[in-house]
Amino acid sequence: MRPTPVARAAGPSGMMGAMPPMVDPAATFRRAFEIFRAHFAVLYPAALVFALVDAMVSFAVRDQAELLPATLALSLVLNAIFQGMVVELVRDVRDGEADVSVGQLFRGISPVAGRLVAVALVSGIAMGIGFVLLVVPGLILMTIWAVAAPVVVMERTGAFASLDRSRELVRGHGWQVFLTLLLMLLFTLGVGFVAGLVALGAGQVAGSFIEVLLVALVTPVTALVAGVLYLRLLEIRDGRAEVPRGYAAGGE
Repeated sequence: MRPTPVARAAGPSGMMGAMPPMVDPAATFRRAFEIFRAHFAVLYPAALVFALVDAMVSFAVRDQAELLPATLALSLVLNAIFQGMVVELVRDVRDGEADVSVGQLFRGISPVAGRLVAVALVSGIAMGIGFVLLVVPGLILMTIWAVAAPVVVMERTGAFASLDRSRELVRGHGWQVFLTLLLMLLFTLGVGFVAGLVALGAGQVAGSFIEVLLVALVTPVTALVAGVLYLRLLEIRDGRAEVPRGYAAGGE
């Protein structure tokens, strides 16, 4: 009698068993792009507004070095809020809600907006220090905190609790999560390279505007990847893609 396909996979001890669940980086990206295409009319205009505000502020203070920290802080806040809105859309899609608006997404994350900014600030500083010192610590922190923002939105945890929860979910799947982030980085660099080439041939003003248009294509995808990755890790850990109600509810 021939073994079934599942039974053919043998573990280290020689016993037959099914392959353990994994995070598939390619499948994660496919799902993120599916959601992006389905909700392009909501995501792209919102991303474009955030990108335009960020670009205009940066352009206005480009010759004032003393305002650089404030500009970076504004970029961090805008990115954190937008990422939270995108993750909120992922949650709505998971719950079966087909039609969403920018206003609904913003209202959905407004109670945790401060926590999203805090997570972005803490993780950004820590990863920055890690990259400056030895690079590897930065990569490790980037991996274990990959789904901290989705945890804030989905589970309504506090900032530091979200970082711990992200590390807990990623544990055992670090390399798979890292490869997913690497794919995301390559995608971002590829679009940035194209934007740079277009900007060179279009003049300063037109080139800058085209660059903003392309950046607005990247931002939703990276945030969607984080949201999809969170749900997959939750499914692997708990056997279902359902957010645990009341998990570590409240702030710090």
